[in-house]
Amino acid sequence: DLSACKPMPAEVPRVLCAAIAGGSLPTLTSVNVDGIALPVRELNGTVPVELLDLSSQKLSVASGMVIAALIGANNAVKSLRLANNPLRDEGLVPIARAIRGNPKAALTLLDVANTKFGVEGGKEIAWMVSKMGSLETLDMTGNRLCGVWVDQYGQQGKWSADAVLALAEAIRESTSLATLLVGGNLIRDEGVKAIVGALRDDPEITCLGLENNEIGVEGAKQLATAVGAM
Repeated sequence: DLSACKPMPAEVPRVLCAAIAGGSLPTLTSVNVDGIALPVRELNGTVPVELLDLSSQKLSVASGMVIAALIGANNAVKSLRLANNPLRDEGLVPIARAIRGNPKAALTLLDVANTKFGVEGGKEIAWMVSKMGSLETLDMTGNRLCGVWVDQYGQQGKWSADAVLALAEAIRESTSLATLLVGGNLIRDEGVKAIVGALRDDPEITCLGLENNEIGVEGAKQLATAVGAM
């Protein structure tokens, strides 16, 4: 239990994750860095479960690093819910890389809604989607996919289409993705055009969530044309 170590030096979770990944702690059953005990054996698949729900636990970057050190070995979990945790790019990128690096991953649902990831996290998730043959549902609602967000002072950050373009390409390459939820990411017409173009090439997408974005007239026309062609 390291939850009382605040502020936690950045090197602590790195050393801990290296020890976990290297098998130096074989009797470890839980790790607590944010006030919630992460179930080690369920995360690494030693105790196989199909659902891991860690939503709304205030998990930070450190917890994300621990999850990444464990989840890459898991061939059993089908639903991983991490929504409403401030994982940010630093916590989410290693998780996506760990899942992508496991050719036997059985994940069918990944929920990372409201986890405050940005462009880098979005691109890494897109790459993961393109390499997985099992993922059916991806919820990325309410993040910073385009590098911008709104707080009490107004819109912050610098807008970028890079992650949305990567996601569009991942849609084309995926053989399993059916539900994609990307509402609340301030996606603009450029991003909508890319997604719509990918949908034309991938009729397996049956549910697309785009609410609360910055879609203008051109984006709306693109969507209307795509819907009319279905």
